Amino acid sequence: MSGAFPHVGVMLPQFRGETGSLIDAVQEAEELGFASAWVIDHLSAPGADPSRPILESWTALALLAVRTSRIGVGTLVTRAGLRRPGILAKAAATLQQASRGRLTVGVGIGDATNRGENFAYGYDFPGPAERDRRLEETVEALRSQPLGGPSAGRVPVWVGGNARARVDVAARIADGWNSWGLPAAEFAGRARLLEQAALAAGRPGVKATWAGQVLIAEDDAEAKRALATWSQGRDPGAVAGVIAGGPEEVVAGLGALADAGAAVVVCSFVGPLAGRGRQFLAAALQ
Repeated sequence: MSGAFPHVGVMLPQFRGETGSLIDAVQEAEELGFASAWVIDHLSAPGADPSRPILESWTALALLAVRTSRIGVGTLVTRAGLRRPGILAKAAATLQQASRGRLTVGVGIGDATNRGENFAYGYDFPGPAERDRRLEETVEALRSQPLGGPSAGRVPVWVGGNARARVDVAARIADGWNSWGLPAAEFAGRARLLEQAALAAGRPGVKATWAGQVLIAEDDAEAKRALATWSQGRDPGAVAGVIAGGPEEVVAGLGALADAGAAVVVCSFVGPLAGRGRQFLAAALQ
């Protein structure tokens, strides 16, 4: 990988009824030189037919940890409230040992789109204040869990979410903050707020990280066609946040985020060519 980006990660394909494609994807990502591979934490596919297959995140992470040897693995994000904090912390410590120190746990509070999913699986969905309280409780439990083994070290914890409140929580008690899909200029502003808040809390070095949708093709013309196909029927706001283009354009977009303060960029490949996204980006970063 190029030295232009200190850390490039990829989201993995979870919307499957079997694990083989997930294993293939993480092993390919490791072979291509990506630094990390990530899963989301949902019990049903967000915004889609509840019967659509999706692999459970923590079970999947255990599988990924033992089928790889170098690449980092993690959640972007696991939702506070789906699991009791102590149980989640114990699972994370176990996975940190199984992965030999390669786990990072991103934690979030979820949003209104998760309400139906929670109720369908017997979970409540309280208001924002209670979800914020659960978030902080979960982060504290994860950070206080004993080491995951002699050489694994403590599990790094990131707080996910674009709201200022999530930035403040990350600055006070976490190792990093992760945004989803923010444009570079807006991300830069949030990254500055994170740095200032962390310094005020006596905690310099809290990471600003970015994750979002990326549509990459062999060239710009092919990317424009793929974007037009993929965007049909989708919310214009969601489409506007996608980094799309040929390899050079996508690398430039990710570079702008790195310049804006992102220590980590994580790509969730979308569009008709999503299955080839890892290969396109890896080649562009050589």
